[in-house]
Amino acid sequence: MAEKRTRRRFTNEFKAQAVKRLLEGGRGLSEVATELGLSTGQLSTWHTEHLAAGSAEALELVHGCPCQLPLLRPQSASPGARRTARMR
Repeated sequence: MAEKRTRRRFTNEFKAQAVKRLLEGGRGLSEVATELGLSTGQLSTWHTEHLAAGSAEALELVHGCPCQLPLLRPQSASPGARRTARMR
């Protein structure tokens, strides 16, 4: 019977460094994952989570430019007016 592997746990710092290596290294996902002893799926998940966090730094690394987040404006119309506007 095959030897049972223990589940590995990674710190947030390790995950952040792995994603940073992927974004800044100019290498492919498979190469970085192999270098760190990870599966490509795991590194891909961490990369997606990092981008989904919505940090301006992550967006800047991906798009190469400083991003400005749009400001949310409070809606001043009454609920009835919003309902009427949707029906039009």
